[in-house]
Amino acid sequence: MLVQDQAQKPGLLLLLPLYKAGMPAQTVEARRRALFGFVYAPLKTRAFIQEALAGEPSGALNVQVYEQQTLLYASESQRSATAQNQSQQPRYQSVEALEVAGQRWTLHFTANADLLSASERQQPKLILAVGTLLTVVLTTIVWSLVSSRGRALTTNRAMLAAIPDLLLRVKRDGSCVDFIPPAVAQAGYFLPVQTHLSEVLPPALLQHQLQRMERAFATRALQVWEHQLLKDGKLCDEEIRLTPCGHDEVLIIVRDITERKQVNIALEKELLRNKALFQSSL
Repeated sequence: MLVQDQAQKPGLLLLLPLYKAGMPAQTVEARRRALFGFVYAPLKTRAFIQEALAGEPSGALNVQVYEQQTLLYASESQRSATAQNQSQQPRYQSVEALEVAGQRWTLHFTANADLLSASERQQPKLILAVGTLLTVVLTTIVWSLVSSRGRALTTNRAMLAAIPDLLLRVKRDGSCVDFIPPAVAQAGYFLPVQTHLSEVLPPALLQHQLQRMERAFATRALQVWEHQLLKDGKLCDEEIRLTPCGHDEVLIIVRDITERKQVNIALEKELLRNKALFQSSL
């Protein structure tokens, strides 16, 4: 308390020591011997803090300043809020420590009702703005995914149209998941599969293909072989490529090589005939 303050409110007394000219003052003892007197300035705590907060918006925050357990300052809004409701816990608060002239002050800041109500009035606008932003972002992501999926589908269709082979997705037990015939007319004729490979493959070929499937699952390696299949009374040659597609499915690529086989047979016959002619001429 300051003797100059008739209201007996908490205050500050700032002291500045004055030393005799020419005397050393490097140590505590030397300063005591050289001490001439003090210049002091009494400060009313409330006026001092109000001056310090003069440039800040008033009424937005409640402010309390303590020196240990002694309340040095409380803003008008804080005093009125305390008088209205002693038990209600502030929704937003902050506590900061500050060193002032060797003394430790504790500053308590809390949001007042006006600030909270203004914040709550702005909340619907904030929700609308954030919701609009999220909608734009999600729309962009969805459009990108759809666009990417569309490009991927277009690419897949183009690739399938260019492949001169039959494509099948088949489960481990031989049931057919997907049957995609070649779009190229010159690719040959393939028997349609509705539900199971047994519809087009005789027992021996079916058993061999199921064994190849198990080998592919075990080794995760591509399986390639050839077989002959009777199609509408005509014996045809096919090349089979089989690769695992997931845990219980395989992708089967079937190519009709009948024409290629026939050409190779014709070339071998012509080679043998020419060889026989050459030997007979010797």
